[in-house]
Amino acid sequence: MLVVDDNADALESLSRLVAVMGNEVCKAHDGLEAVESAESFRPHIVLMDLGMPRLDGYEPAKRMRQAPWEYGLTIVATTGRDHEEHRRRAREAGFDHHLVKPIRAKTRRRSALPIHILGLKWQIWPGKRCHSGQAKQLYKSA
Repeated sequence: MLVVDDNADALESLSRLVAVMGNEVCKAHDGLEAVESAESFRPHIVLMDLGMPRLDGYEPAKRMRQAPWEYGLTIVATTGRDHEEHRRRAREAGFDHHLVKPIRAKTRRRSALPIHILGLKWQIWPGKRCHSGQAKQLYKSA
C-alpha cells in the first residue's frame, strides 16, 4: 500500500494504522514522489492527500491511471476537503473513494476506515486478512 501526504504526522499515523493491519507500506511526501514510488512499488491501494506541494494529489492519480501496471489499482483520496467540487475533481482524476480526515480506526461518519468505504469486510488489502477478533482488538486500542 502506498500512503501519500505532505504532513509528516498524518503520513506517519495513517501508515502505522495500515501497517498494524498487516500491510506492507510505502510512504511518499508529495505528488512527484508518489508517482515515482508507485512506479517502483506497484501498490494495489494508494491512500493519497489532495493538497500537497510540487504536485497536488489529482495529477499523480491521473498519471497512475495511465500507467500500464494500474489494472486493479484502487486510489483513495485522504483529505480535509469535503466539498462536492473536490469530490467531483477527485472522481475525474481517477480516485475511487474519498475519505475526509481525520481518519480513525473507529468512526461512524464520513471518515470511515477504508474497510467500510471499499465494502470488503476485514479483507481490504489484497492477500491480507484480518479476522474479526483482530479487528475488535484494533478498535479497542484506537
